[in-house]
Amino acid sequence: MSARVGDEVGRVAAVLGLTDVERRAPRTATLAIILGALVAFGPLSIDMCLPALPAMAAQFHAGASVVQLTLTSCVFGLGLGQLVVGPLSDTLGRRSPLLVGYTVFSVVCALAPSVTALVAFRLLQALSGSAGLVSPEPWSATCTPAARWPGSSRRFGSRRAENNA
Repeated sequence: MSARVGDEVGRVAAVLGLTDVERRAPRTATLAIILGALVAFGPLSIDMCLPALPAMAAQFHAGASVVQLTLTSCVFGLGLGQLVVGPLSDTLGRRSPLLVGYTVFSVVCALAPSVTALVAFRLLQALSGSAGLVSPEPWSATCTPAARWPGSSRRFGSRRAENNA
């Protein structure tokens, strides 16, 4: 946004008597929708695969129990990924690993040559997709004003400071 447009928005907000928090409300709503969609990736990666299990068994000429390992590896990867990706995303950042990892492994899963490769790729997809489960709360705490979400600033860091004081 250019400085001129920003000044104009500031003047309109002043005339209407809006506070800084109220001006950010549309951005906060968009952020909430995006973060909600990120949280939904993990469960959707399981639910969308369930109806396709018989077709995958036929495609790979494999038994149902072998194809069901794709679900097992996905659930295992989502659980393990939250333990691994959470601390990594705090140090490396949240956006890039999520976008790159989930997109790449989703494409690789679609092109898997065998059911064994699909099981391994689903594990990697779930590991990278688990970033969507652990990232939204820290994002919401850092991207929204504390006045709009009372108590959210206490969850990360400042509670430790209160306990140490």
